[in-house]
Formats: sequence, C-alpha cells, structure tokens
Amino acid sequence: MTTYVVDLHERAGALERLLNLCRRKGYPIHTLQFGPGGPGVRRVALELEADAPPAARVVANLAKLYDVASVEQVDRALHAEVAQATLPDAVRPATRAVRAA
Repeated sequence: MTTYVVDLHERAGALERLLNLCRRKGYPIHTLQFGPGGPGVRRVALELEADAPPAARVVANLAKLYDVASVEQVDRALHAEVAQATLPDAVRPATRAVRAA
C-alpha cells in the first residue's frame, strides 16, 4: 500500500474532483481520510492498494488538479500520525482499557 497526503483548497467540489480523478485513472483506493489542514485548506490522506500505478505518476496526476495545494507520498509509519492529525477529536477512535468481568 502507498499513502499520499493531499492538501486541497477549500472550494466547492474539490474532493469530488479528486475522487473523480482516482476513478478515471483506476487508482484502487483502500482508505481515505478527510479533515482540516489549515486556513482555507483540507487535508486528505489517501491510501492506495498495492496494485496502484507508480508513486511518481500518481503524485504528478494529483498535482495537476486545480484544487490541489500540495501532494506528497508518505511512508506507512507516518500515515498513522497523519491520519490522527486529519481526524477531528469527535471521530477519533477511543483508546480505553476494557476490563473483563
């Protein structure tokens, strides 16, 4: 799996255009996380299946989109950190200890 972090300008239809590109190019999406990324920007963490095209081609195609402020490939260790940073507190998984009765 390969993970990409895409910063999208907050514009109507920006996420839809990103997903349409992935669909048209046949990029097999495994996970997608969407959240705040800064003033006027939304951050998308996009994980593609192993049979996706080479990373350089994916980055080049994503960067061509009008709404994309930046795009980079990240390693899997950083992906967990990015994923937590993109999720609002309300939807982050709770990490509680559960005791057996």
